[in-house]
Amino acid sequence: MASFPPIADLSILSIQGACRRLWPDACFLLVLSGELQVEAEERVTALTAGGIALLEPDTPFALRAQGSNLVLNLRMEGDFYARARTGRGPGRMICNSAEDSVHDFSLLRQLLSHLAMTCFEGGAGGELRRMELCYALLFHLGETFFASGTRDPAGEEDAAGRVRRLMALLESRYTRDLKLEDLAREVYLSPAYLSRLIRRVTGRSFRDCLQEVRLRHAVEALRDTEQTITTVAGTCGFPNVSALNAAVRRIYGVTPSQLRDSLRGSEEEARTPDPCREVPFEAIRSELQGMAGPEPPRTLGLYRHPERQTVEIPDGNRGKSLTPIWKKLMNVGTVQSLAGTGMEEQLRLLQREIGVEYARVECVLEEEAIPSLGEGKYNFSRFDRVIGMLRSAGLIPFLDLSLRGNYLFLSGFQVVHRSRRPRREISGRDFAERVSALMRHCINTYGAAEVTRWRVEIGLHHDEVLTPLESPEEYAQRFLAVWRMLKGWVPEMAVGGPGYNIAMEPEFTERIMVLLRREGVCFDFLTVVALPYTPTRLENSSVRFVISSHPDHIPDWVRDFRMTSLQLLQRPVPVWVTVLGCDVRARNPVTDSCFSAAFLVRNTIALIGLADANPLLVEKRDGLMLTANGVNTFHLTLCNYAHFREDYCLTGGEGITWENAYTVFRDAATRSLQVKLGRLAPGRYRITTVTINREHGSLFDSWIRYGILDDLRPGDIRYLQNTVHPHQSVRYLDCGEEGTLVLEVQMLPHEVKCITLTREL
Repeated sequence: MASFPPIADLSILSIQGACRRLWPDACFLLVLSGELQVEAEERVTALTAGGIALLEPDTPFALRAQGSNLVLNLRMEGDFYARARTGRGPGRMICNSAEDSVHDFSLLRQLLSHLAMTCFEGGAGGELRRMELCYALLFHLGETFFASGTRDPAGEEDAAGRVRRLMALLESRYTRDLKLEDLAREVYLSPAYLSRLIRRVTGRSFRDCLQEVRLRHAVEALRDTEQTITTVAGTCGFPNVSALNAAVRRIYGVTPSQLRDSLRGSEEEARTPDPCREVPFEAIRSELQGMAGPEPPRTLGLYRHPERQTVEIPDGNRGKSLTPIWKKLMNVGTVQSLAGTGMEEQLRLLQREIGVEYARVECVLEEEAIPSLGEGKYNFSRFDRVIGMLRSAGLIPFLDLSLRGNYLFLSGFQVVHRSRRPRREISGRDFAERVSALMRHCINTYGAAEVTRWRVEIGLHHDEVLTPLESPEEYAQRFLAVWRMLKGWVPEMAVGGPGYNIAMEPEFTERIMVLLRREGVCFDFLTVVALPYTPTRLENSSVRFVISSHPDHIPDWVRDFRMTSLQLLQRPVPVWVTVLGCDVRARNPVTDSCFSAAFLVRNTIALIGLADANPLLVEKRDGLMLTANGVNTFHLTLCNYAHFREDYCLTGGEGITWENAYTVFRDAATRSLQVKLGRLAPGRYRITTVTINREHGSLFDSWIRYGILDDLRPGDIRYLQNTVHPHQSVRYLDCGEEGTLVLEVQMLPHEVKCITLTREL
C-alpha cells in the first residue's frame, strides 16, 4: 500500500521462503507474529513477535521466514528519513531489537503501529495525523538510536557504506553499459578491492548483482507492459535478446514469452513466486491494535526521549564490607508442600546459581507436618524427608515454629482457603511438648553439632487478619520455655522471633521486648514479615489493612523497628526480614508481573544496612547498587520502580485481572540513566548485562502472549519453561588513563538489570 509522501510503501506481509530487496528508502520491519530472519551488512538476526529492524536506504538485505508469520513493512522516503540526522554530525541509525538490550523499543513499536493503522484507516484529519506521527518517529529515532561516528580522511563513508552507494548507482544506471572500473572510481576504491568487498557484503559478484537488477526490471516490464521482448531487453540494459533469454531461462527455466504468460494469469504460478504475500489490513487489525496498545499522546513534545539522569560514583574502588542479605535466607515452603514435590532439583539449581545459606521451612509444628501418634510420640518421616532434601542441596534448615495456619487470600485480608481454623487458646505446655519432641528427634538423628548450625524461630500466635491470639505475657512465657530448653541442650543454637508483621500494632512487640529484658533473656535475632500494608482504623473502630501509598514504607518501618529494639533490648540484635513481598494475595496478577521483580530488588537494596540477613559495597542509591569483589570486577544492579496508584492502595486491588495488571502504577515511565564510574584501573572492560523485563524473563507476560491462561497442558508448560529466560548481552568498553568509565543505560518500567564489569588483563 502506497500511502503519501513521506511513506513510500506500507504493507502487511506473510513471508514463506527467502527474498532479497534493495530500496532507496528507509525500511522498517516490525514482526507482528511468528519469526523473521533478516540478513544485512554481513549480519544475520532473528526477530520474534514485537521485534524491530531498521534498514538504511540503499542497503541490500535478505528476508527469510517459514510457518505462520506477519510482518509490518513500512518504507519511508530517503530524503525525508535523512532529516532524523540533521545537526547530529557524522553517524548513522542503529536500530535492531534482536541485537540491542540497552534501548527501549516500546515507543518505536507503538509509533510504527499507530502510523500503520492511521494510514490504513484514513479518516478525518488522517493526513495531518500521519505527518505528526512521521515527525515523531524521526525525532524518536534521532534521540534514541543515532550512533555518532567519524568518517575517513577522504570524507567518505566506510567500505560497507560505499557498497550501498554502489547498489544505488546500479538501480539508477542499470540501463547503461556499466563497468566495475568506472563505478569503483565513484566510491573511491580500487576495482579489485571493490569486487572482493561486493562479494563479501552481498554474497554475489558485481556482474551477478547487475544482472539481478536488470532481470528484476525486465520481469516487471514483461508483466506490466506490452513492449516486445526485444524492446524489454534494450530498455533494461541487456546487450541483446539472447542475453535476456539466457538470464530468464537460468532463473525461471522458461523463455521470456512463457514467463509473461505465466505472470499474466496462467493457472500455474511462476516457478519462483514472490515469497512475500500481502495480507489485507482487516485480517490483521486485532494483531496490530494489540501491538499498538493505548494511543500515544498527540502532542509531539511528549514523544521526547526520557530525560537522562546522571549518577556519578567518583571512586569505583572505594568500598566497605557488605552482608549480601539476598543470599542469607530463602523461603522454600511448608513441610507438607515440600515433601510431596520434586523440589530437590530446583533447590540444587538455586544453590548452584545463587548460593543461599538458610532455607526457611514454615508450618513445621502443624499436624500435617509431624502427625501425632499419641502418648507424646510423633511421625517425623515427612519432616526428615524435607531436612534430607535441604541438606543434600547444601542448605541449612531455618525452622519456623509458629502456630499459624496456611492461608490463601483473595483481597486485602479476606481468606478464601485455610489449612485449618486457628485456635484461640493454646496451652504453653502443649507447645513446649511438641517443640521438645521435635528438637530431641533432630539432635538424636542429626547430631548436636549439626543442629547447632540451624535457626529456630518462635513466631507470634495470631489469626489471618493479624489479631493476636495470645497476650504479650503469654508469648513471652512460650518463648522463654523454648529458649531455656534449647539452650540447655545446644547452647550455641540461635533462637529468634517474634515473626512480627509490620502491619500489626507496634506496641504488642514492644511489650514483649520489655518482658524478656526483665527476665535477662534476649532474642538471638529478630524476625519480621515485610509486606507493604498499613493499618487504618475505620469509624466503627475496626481496623482495615491497606497497601501503603508510600513507596519507602518497608525500609522506613524496618529502620524504626531496629532503633526501637535497640532502645528496649539495650543491645544490638540482628534483624531478619523472613518474608518480603508486594502483596498478601498469592493469586493477585500484579504479584506475578514484572513489577514484583522491581519491588524485590528495590526493597532489598534499601534494606542493606537495616536488615542482617563479603563483597564490597561501593554505592547504594534508590534502585541502584554497585558492589565490587576487590579484583577488578564490579556488579551494578538497577531497577526502574514505579509504586501503586492511590486508588489501588485504597480499594485493595479489586477488579485486577491479567489484562489490566500493569495499569495500577503511577509514574511508570522509561528512564534513561548515565552511570559514571571513576578511579578505575585503565584497560578493556567486558560488560555483561542480564535483563528482566516484560519481553525477557517474565513468565506472566509470556503466558499472556501465549494465549492460554487456564487450560495449560504439559507441552504448553515445557514450551514456557524453555522460552522464558532473562536476556543476556556482552559488549566491551575501554577505560582510558583518566580512569573513568561511562555506561548509558535505558530502563523500561519495572525492568531489572544486573551489569557485570570485568577488567581484562
